[in-house]
Amino acid sequence: MNLLVAVIAFAGALLAIIATVALISRIRDERKGWLIAWSLTTATLGVSLGVIGTGCLIGFGATTFRIFQLSGSLLAPLWLAVGVVQLVGRASAGRFASWLLGVAFTIVGTVIMISDRVDLEQEFTTSLPPGGRHWDVFPAYLLWVTHAGAALVLLGALILAVLRRNGDDYDADNLHAMLVLAPVGLAAIGAVSFSVPGMFTIILLAVAGAAVWYVVLRPLAPYEDDDEEEPVEEARRDRHPRPAAQAHR
Repeated sequence: MNLLVAVIAFAGALLAIIATVALISRIRDERKGWLIAWSLTTATLGVSLGVIGTGCLIGFGATTFRIFQLSGSLLAPLWLAVGVVQLVGRASAGRFASWLLGVAFTIVGTVIMISDRVDLEQEFTTSLPPGGRHWDVFPAYLLWVTHAGAALVLLGALILAVLRRNGDDYDADNLHAMLVLAPVGLAAIGAVSFSVPGMFTIILLAVAGAAVWYVVLRPLAPYEDDDEEEPVEEARRDRHPRPAAQAHR
């Protein structure tokens, strides 16, 4: 059973790494805040799933537990939420504030989760260890705040996207993105927040990485097809700036 779980975790890690490479390659052409944030999301998911796969094979310890919790339980939900704010937010002050909070929580959270004591009274095994059994007060509270904040952001962004559903193509793309990301993100946050069986946690983390990749790549297709039908000279003129919806995505 542990071998199967490890294989799924490694497959999810590979998927997350491929998604990260795809997102980073797109950042070269479009330096969008949500692209950068979601690149961090998929990268941390890849690290987390890789560590989980290793722990399921050789057993977890304090180090693998810290890395899994830091990457998959703290940073991945955090930067998923920051990317959502960058995507649906229209006020520059709100987007800037999300960057500040994301960087602050990353720095503070990394220091706390690396330096804080891990409770070893509960022995580690080859099963995925829930954070509540091994963390002290400060890491546990930090994770609770991060998970609650990320969940509220996802729910709020979904509601906002639904309210804007009758807008332009940009709003339609945002609604589609949130209909995919909000349920998957909430499920993944719930999996790392509560004592969920390890198999479900791994699958949900892998699906979260796939969902980010899908949301980023999917909206490009119709715009590229439309561009191919335009005359060559008109396409050259319109290439910069891009169509309204694609310019934001």
